[in-house]
Amino acid sequence: MNVFFRVLTPTCGDMPGNIDRWDQGKHTSSHSREPWHWRGQWQQSHQSTNPDDYELTSNDGCRYTKEALATFLNCAHLSQPNKEQLFRMGEFEGLAAFDSAEEVLKYGDIGPFKERKLYVAFEGVKLAPLKEEGSDGASRVTFIREIIPPMDKNAFLHWLHRNTK
Repeated sequence: MNVFFRVLTPTCGDMPGNIDRWDQGKHTSSHSREPWHWRGQWQQSHQSTNPDDYELTSNDGCRYTKEALATFLNCAHLSQPNKEQLFRMGEFEGLAAFDSAEEVLKYGDIGPFKERKLYVAFEGVKLAPLKEEGSDGASRVTFIREIIPPMDKNAFLHWLHRNTK
């Protein structure tokens, strides 16, 4: 069994969090940016709005969701999409996750909402390392099943202590 760990964050202003998405069974992540291969296809196709004209998989093997493509097609004409639109069009299949509890805890200590972040452990299959700046050793992982439900940092630390003896 391959165990992975993920930090879940609350909604922040116009940026959607992933706590609600996890609770809804949506096991995806986002690069929070426009997939550049779509921009090139959009320009080459004379600004086609037909989803069949676009590849969901980019050159690096990342497979974006159909919802991400729909958001891109709705926003492609905009010179500057907002943060939520960029989040939605950067959504890809699989989760950004760590195979180390130490790494997920370090990552969870970065940024705002430290006291409101939740931690989960799940079984998965590693697809590829994330190469984006700030990914800090995370990988793109296919979700198989939840091992522990979302819990705060103290409960997560307690679970780790009980299960790593």
